[in-house]
Amino acid sequence: MVDAPLLEAVRVGSLEDVRRRLAATTDLDTRSHAYEYTALELALALGRVDVARLLLDAGADPNAASANDTDALTVAIEEFGEASHPLIELLLDHGARPSDAALWAAAQAGDLWAVDCLLAALSAESASSHDLEALEGALLAAAVRRGDAALFERVRARSDEMSASSLQWAFEAAADSGQSGMWGRLRQLGEPDLPRALQSAVLAFLRNGTPAQYDLLRRITREAGPAAASQLFAFAVTCGLDVSDRSEALLSLARECRGDLEARDARGMTALLMAADRHHIQHMRRLIALGADRDVRDPDGQGISAYVERWPQSVRLSEARAFLAELGLPTERPAGSQRSPSRDPIGLAVVLGLAIAAGILAVVLLLHALGLL
Repeated sequence: MVDAPLLEAVRVGSLEDVRRRLAATTDLDTRSHAYEYTALELALALGRVDVARLLLDAGADPNAASANDTDALTVAIEEFGEASHPLIELLLDHGARPSDAALWAAAQAGDLWAVDCLLAALSAESASSHDLEALEGALLAAAVRRGDAALFERVRARSDEMSASSLQWAFEAAADSGQSGMWGRLRQLGEPDLPRALQSAVLAFLRNGTPAQYDLLRRITREAGPAAASQLFAFAVTCGLDVSDRSEALLSLARECRGDLEARDARGMTALLMAADRHHIQHMRRLIALGADRDVRDPDGQGISAYVERWPQSVRLSEARAFLAELGLPTERPAGSQRSPSRDPIGLAVVLGLAIAAGILAVVLLLHALGLL
């Protein structure tokens, strides 16, 4: 059974309340169904250092097993970031073993001190078993995301050469956070995968729409060229139901960078076909107003009407049909419904049965001719 009284004392009680509950508790490391924490982890999450120290002195296990990789070090780092340093030292002094989750949490927080402290607490063999390259990539991305030039240089100085994966991670962090200055620093170290960085920049701009994010999005789009700019039309219509200032900004940027309104994705879909498939009627109107071909067809010859008809359960079907009628487009069979004629399974069974019977008859006649029957 869960020892709820101890956990409640840790949550709201005084230090003396916790002492009294400790005296009556047999298992200090049972996890609460309500909190998913041990008493020690709950104390750390609440920042109750005095309670955490009391629990450790009473024998609480900082390495208590968890189904979701939660451990005391990870909880402290995730809850308090760089303010967790005293807690990290306290836990290490009481035998906490740095886990992958704790190292990863420290690296993603950009806490170089914590990463080094945790690695130093491991044996040389155990430390070398961790993916140090990935940890440095996470640290570099964290430095980029918050625009911390000092941390950036400290992380970069740890390796003679940053790996391509670490650099790409950092490029995408810059694109996501709109850190143009950091993008320039990274450009001095290597080349990004521009389509991936562009996707990060677009999604970040659609999510937050800050001027800094737009400025870097524009820079990346110009660097990536017209083919990448063409993708902005699709992003504009697939990442939101209605036309907005942000989707309009994407459309304007795509045109500014000479994007192709009729560009197709790997499935042969244009932005207009994608909008029709989603019943994004405002986007369909906007794309056609910009010059999109209303008679466009996919590789199977199906047009925007076929994609509108594809989803009969849609609450916007009537509105989409009305828009197509306004355009003068005929109704088509739903996209994906044009299949080769189905075969009659009964007819197939009859043919197969006749073939088997004929084979048996031929064998019987042969045996009879040989005098074996």
